[in-house]
Parts: sequence; C-alpha cells; structure tokens
Amino acid sequence: MDALTRRTFAKGALLGAAASLLPAAARAKLPDTTLRLVCPWSPGGVSDSYLRGFAAIAEKHLERRIVVENRPGSGGTVGLAFGARQRPDGSVFVGVTDAAFQYTLTQQVPFNTLTDFTFLGGTSSLTNGYVVKQDSPFRDLRDAVKAAKERPGKVRIAAGGSPASPPLVFIALESATDAKFLLLSFAGGSEYVNAVLSGEADIVGDALGPSAGMIDAGTMRLLAVASEERMERWPDVPTARELGFDILVNFTIGFLAPKGIPQDVAAIYDAAIQKVVADPEHDVLLRRLTLSKWARPGAAYEAYIRKLYDIMPERLRKLGVLKS
Repeated sequence: MDALTRRTFAKGALLGAAASLLPAAARAKLPDTTLRLVCPWSPGGVSDSYLRGFAAIAEKHLERRIVVENRPGSGGTVGLAFGARQRPDGSVFVGVTDAAFQYTLTQQVPFNTLTDFTFLGGTSSLTNGYVVKQDSPFRDLRDAVKAAKERPGKVRIAAGGSPASPPLVFIALESATDAKFLLLSFAGGSEYVNAVLSGEADIVGDALGPSAGMIDAGTMRLLAVASEERMERWPDVPTARELGFDILVNFTIGFLAPKGIPQDVAAIYDAAIQKVVADPEHDVLLRRLTLSKWARPGAAYEAYIRKLYDIMPERLRKLGVLKS
C-alpha cells in the first residue's frame, strides 16, 4: 500500500468513525418520498388552515414535500383511526387537538391514543368563543343565555363535534348557565360559520379562527371568549368568566405518528417541529389564525397528553358527558 493509498484509507476510516459518533437523529433519514400530513377535519376550518400553514413551513425544515390529507368525521377520530392504521415508516403523521382526544372517551374508537401512536411534539393552542352575526339581537353572551332559558332548545349553536359527542365549548356553556341550547354539528369551521351567516344557526360556539376575519370586518361580533384573559386582538371583548359564567376551554395542537415509527425518524420530526415553532413565519401564521404558541417537544407533549387522559374522565363526568 503506497503512502497516498494509506492516507486515503486513514481519512476514510476517520470519517466513518466520526459518523458513527453522530446522534442517531443526525444519521437517520426520512423516507425519500412526499410526506402525508393527515388532517382529521374538513377543509376551511382553523385546524385545517393551521396544518396547511404548518406544512408549508415544515417542508424547509424536513426537506421533503408535504401534502395535507383531510380525513374528517366524528370529532377528529376518523382521521386518528386512519393515521393509526398507516405504515410506521415515517411517511405519514397526524395533526390533532385536545378536542379529538375528548371524543375518544365519549364514543367507541378503533384505536388507543396512548398505545397506538408516537408523540412528535406540540406547537400551538386554539382559543374558543361565541360569535354572532353583526345584526344579531344578542348584544353579549348574557342575552343569549337569557333567550335560551326563556326558549329552551330554540337558540341554535353551530360547532364541531356531534349531538352524541358535543364539543366542550358547548357543554361548558350549558353546564355553567343551566340554559338549554340546540347544537347543530358541522365537520369544519367554514361550515359552522356559514351556518350562522345564512341564518341556519344563531351562534358559533367553537374555535375563533374561522370567524376572525369577519369579526375584524364587522360582519360578525364576538360575544365572549372562553379563555382566562381577554385577547390582545379584541381587547374590548370580555371573557365568559367576566360575565359570570365559569367557562374555560382551550385546545392544544400537536402531532402524532403511527406507533412503531423508528425512534431516530421520530427524533427528526421532533427537532423539525420545534424549528417550525421558532420560525418567524410560524408567528405570522399564529396571528393570522388567532392561535397562541404552545411549544412542547415530543416527550413533554406525551406527558401532557397522558396527564390529560388522567383528568379528562372526571371533567367529562362533571359536565354530564361521560357516564360513571
């Protein structure tokens, strides 16, 4: 072996040794294909809009093209069930909110959230509230509650979920006020907003993203927010608690992969998701959709969801949604 050959061999050996010392996530690769992000809701709603915006930012951090695939139904559980069945090769991941986890406790689903998924990370949270058309006779949430008490079942609230598994923002309103509303369920945000604009429903009771532009334009009015504090975007709008109703409903947004995804590939997703959260484009997306930043790496997100499943049953029982 001549000197040049020995030097080349030694250099290759050193590079190979150095590569073996790299973290697994640095050596791992995502599948060399277009990635699929499953959205468990219909197009046009705030969750769908967020996931599409997220995908556009994540493409540069994951260095892969990402397509969003809508699989709506049953409060998000149809999409979760679909995601759980996919091959765990890293080509498919699922966007989800806490609202979908609620429905896994109030109806039969063909998966177990805690055992059938790998948790990749959390990114943001949704603010809920109650919105009407500009010309609605309800000037604030107290007017709507009064009307519902005077005419039980006649004041119509448009929201996601289903009559069998109503959304928490609807349940919390009835529980806090002892008023009886009529729930009209829709698959996504654009549908429930259009229901109020067309007169099919009286109030939107759900995430505020789909209504935000129309609230700003004066086409719709925000009666109250179901959060701890008033929103910076609409500082004159009170919280439900300020009006005397103990209602607090926020939902986080995070990402899952089918159970069995290689750990090093999950680590790539975890790191990329946190890069997306730190990206200035993500801040713009949050402001546009009226969301808040809620950054959690995979392990912390899993811990949060496991704790959520510990406390959700009792919370749902108190609201009368889950039987003892």
